[in-house]
Amino acid sequence: MRPITLLAQNLPQPQSGQRNYECIFHIQDNTHSVPALRFNSTSIQCQKTTGGLYAMSWLRIVCLLNDATGYRVQEAQVEVCVRDCVNDYRALSPRPFTFVTPYFTRIQPSQGPISGGTRVTIEGSNLNAGSYVSVRIGPQPCYFKKRNAREIVCVTPAGLAPGSSSVLVDIDAAELRNPEVKFNYTEDPTVLRIEPDWSIAR
Repeated sequence: MRPITLLAQNLPQPQSGQRNYECIFHIQDNTHSVPALRFNSTSIQCQKTTGGLYAMSWLRIVCLLNDATGYRVQEAQVEVCVRDCVNDYRALSPRPFTFVTPYFTRIQPSQGPISGGTRVTIEGSNLNAGSYVSVRIGPQPCYFKKRNAREIVCVTPAGLAPGSSSVLVDIDAAELRNPEVKFNYTEDPTVLRIEPDWSIAR
């Protein structure tokens, strides 16, 4: 277990008799304090402790990737470094990361009532890439249910008018478009008559 050193500027000089300095950490909405040892006007070292600060683990680090279009893409491990990229301060992902190109080729079923509510499956490849997905039928959102590498399942919204509408899929910043894939809104089914209209009571 190593102490934590905080670098700063113009730290106030302690007065005679002052003691009980603390390092206070605000991490993920939790506040932790540990005893501090003051060395000079530019650094404070936080004492070693077995308290909650060291028992706490970060479950995720979120970062936003830039556009990789035009770069040679290959698999690589994600490397996370704290200050220096040496073994004691570096972590490597257990699985490699790579960029892929998602696309879709069809929607099943390809038609449904204008009132919406049709559960449709959009088929393609690499559809589980990225962290965020949205689907629209025309201008309206298709209510997302689930996805994997080969398909996205959603429930159609109400249509604005009968006829075909474009299927629009967005995965993070990627806009997936296929002009050949349409969803056709039809008039809602109407019951005209029922036969027979009577039965024997038992």
